[in-house]
This record gives sequence, structure tokens and C-alpha cells, in this order.
Amino acid sequence: MNVQAQVDSVLYPLRMYPDKNRLRNDAIAMLNYYPDLHPTVSPPPNGREPLFNVTGTIPVVIKAVKYNIPIRIWIPVQYPYRPPMCYVTPATGMAITPGHPHVDAGGCVYLPYINSWNPATHSLLPLVHAMTVVFAKQTPLYSAPAQPRPPPPSPYGGGYPGQPSPAPYPGQPKPDSTPYPGQPPFPGQPAPGQYSPYSQPQGPYPGQSPSPTSTPPAPRQHRPPPPNPMDLKRDELRKKCREKIKERTKEDLDAKISRLEQQKREKESQLSNALAQDEQVKKEIADLDAKIKDLDEFLQKNSGELDFDKITDPQDVQRLQLIHTVSMDMAIEDILYHFDRALLKGVIPLDEYLKLCRQYSNDQFYQRALTKRIRDIFASPPAPTGR
Repeated sequence: MNVQAQVDSVLYPLRMYPDKNRLRNDAIAMLNYYPDLHPTVSPPPNGREPLFNVTGTIPVVIKAVKYNIPIRIWIPVQYPYRPPMCYVTPATGMAITPGHPHVDAGGCVYLPYINSWNPATHSLLPLVHAMTVVFAKQTPLYSAPAQPRPPPPSPYGGGYPGQPSPAPYPGQPKPDSTPYPGQPPFPGQPAPGQYSPYSQPQGPYPGQSPSPTSTPPAPRQHRPPPPNPMDLKRDELRKKCREKIKERTKEDLDAKISRLEQQKREKESQLSNALAQDEQVKKEIADLDAKIKDLDEFLQKNSGELDFDKITDPQDVQRLQLIHTVSMDMAIEDILYHFDRALLKGVIPLDEYLKLCRQYSNDQFYQRALTKRIRDIFASPPAPTGR
């Protein structure tokens, strides 16, 4: 059965959770990441109503050695508006570390992540991550040494005459208990068949020379601790942020370069137009200078002999004829205009209007043709004269 089916089968009969979808999604995410945890239903230590909870072990690396810490997490009915209740559940042969800063004597876990619980940003998976980080700094469990069995009671009421029989401590493990299944021994607990620090002294006492047959212990091989999942996710997010910033910066740089190139082309076009206009102005200034020079020469030659009445008269027959043809063309144009007005007012009949228009149009065509011919003569270059 997969994780989703396990959560659904356990959570389905529990009707008291108002935000069951949020609880389901958070539980599935946590159980997918920590496969040794399993969902179940049981009442919490300080309550009677059965609640949804997960139980099992979480991996914790302590001094380069991986341990499986047994825990149980109860989910309150008000989740996610109230934080979960986390407990360390020591197995037989294990005991809670006295004076642990985050675990009390009853196994209840206290974390800053729980104290600052925020329903919008906190969930079950980061909570378990925070537990593994805290437990890696200081283990919440240790191997409880086996207590010697008390002697059989004597008729005097104690192990020895006059001595009371020792009473076992509450929750004291049996001497033949074994550690939590599936996990290595905790710090301070020897593995089966290995040297135990409680069986004999670790080395010579002060003032005692070491045994000549003793050999120095082999150097301990330290395994590097596995990477923290939160560190991996943080590095991955940083890498994505750097790539996104680099991509955005490259896009902005490309846009700015394109805009600058367009502005450069516009400035070059404006400069080219300005240079062309400058050349045109210089050419016009040169033409005006030439015309002023010709005018000055003309005035100098004709000073005192200039007849202002004849200054506008044409100097040759062709120009005189051009003035005549242009005048006739404009006069005929006026006559045709007045013919149109007379026809509209009914002064002349239509047949007379058509007859007159045809006659004057032929004369106008002749005058315009003659005008074009004279202008062509003026526009053509003068023919070279032979010597």
C-alpha cells in the first residue's frame, strides 16, 4: 500500500478535522520523505480522544554515525492553526538524555520551530527536518546500562540480614533487553561482541605502565555526514535565483544594447540629413552670390543710362513672342469661364456655347503649343559655334 492510500485509510474515519485536505497533503509529503514513519490513530499522552499521528524512526547523523530516533507526532484537531505534539519514544534499553535542552523527561519535544508556529508557512515536513537538526547536535536518547538483578528476598526483609531489598526504578529496563530494532547502538552502548567500557578499564591507571603485549588501537575511520536536505534545497534555490538574475540581467542588457543601437542609427541619420542640408545651403548661397555678382556687374555697366520704363521689355523676339502666347492663353481661359457662366444663366443657347468653346479651345491649344516650343528652346543648351 502506498503512502497516499495509508494516509487515506487512517484519516477517512476521523471526522473532527476541519481542514482535512491540508493535513492529508502535509502528511503525505512527510511520509514520502521519511519512509520509516507510518500513520496511525491513538490518543495523545494528555488526552482521551484518538488523534491522527505518525510513529516510527527518523535518521539522525551523530558524529558521522547514522542513528534511528523513535518518535511519535500527534496532530491536534485545530491543525494547522495549532502546532503538532512531538514526542521521543525510547525503546526498551534506551532512556531519555537527562537535561536535554529540547526534550523533557517525559519525551515531549520543544523546538523554536514549534514555538513560532505559523499556519501559513509551517508544516510537518520542515518540523521533522528541524528535529533531525536539533537531535544531531545532542542525542535525545542514550543506552541505559543493564541493572544487576537483586538477590532473592531473605526472611529478614532484605538482600542481607538487616539490609532492605532495593526497589527498581520506575521504567527501568530489563537486563536482557535489546536496543531499538533496526538501529545502531547509541553513543555509550557497545555493540554485541565488542569491547565494553564498563567491563574493564580503558587504559593503565596513573603510575601504571602499559602492557608490553598491548597494541595501539587502529585509527578510527570517520565517515562524512550526509548532506542536510534543507542545505541541498537552499543551494538549489540559490542556484535558480542566480540563473534567474543572470537571465534577467542579460535580457535587460540586450534590450539596452538594442535601444542604444537604434538611437545610434537615428543620430547617424539625423547627422547625414544635416550634412546634406548644409551642402544644399552652401550651394544656394553660392548661387545667390553669383546672381548678386551678375546684378552688380549689370548695374555698373548701365549706371546713368538705365531706362526704368524699358527695363522689363524683352530683349529678343522669342521672349516677346512668349509673353504674347502666355497672355493669349490666360485671356482665352477667362473667356471660356465667362461662357460657362453665360450658359448657366441662359444668356446664350447650348449650340452657340458649343460652337464658341470649340473655336476658342482650338486657339488656346495653339497658344499653349507655341509656348511649350519656345520654352524648350530656352531650356536646350546653345549650339556650339564654329570658328
